[in-house]
Amino acid sequence: MTDRKKVLPTLGDIIVVTMVTLFAALLGCILGVALATGIGLYSQTQFPDDASAGSIAIIVIFTAPLGALIVGLIGFVESLSRVMKRRERKVKDAR
Repeated sequence: MTDRKKVLPTLGDIIVVTMVTLFAALLGCILGVALATGIGLYSQTQFPDDASAGSIAIIVIFTAPLGALIVGLIGFVESLSRVMKRRERKVKDAR
């Protein structure tokens, strides 16, 4: 049985997971805005006579938070997985 103190996350682990998650969420938000801009420009070129075709405000309201949520979640899971694998190796080496 492992010692409980060895498996508890350290402050460094918590900071790494938090920073990676925040960076991933910011990156996802930027990608969401870029996607909305691309959709707006595409619709404007397809329908040049439609006044609302190039409006991306409604699309950004959906894609920016969705991108932040999805990419932030991926960043959280990936960073947590890497931290836990590193912690398991340290526990194995300590035995």
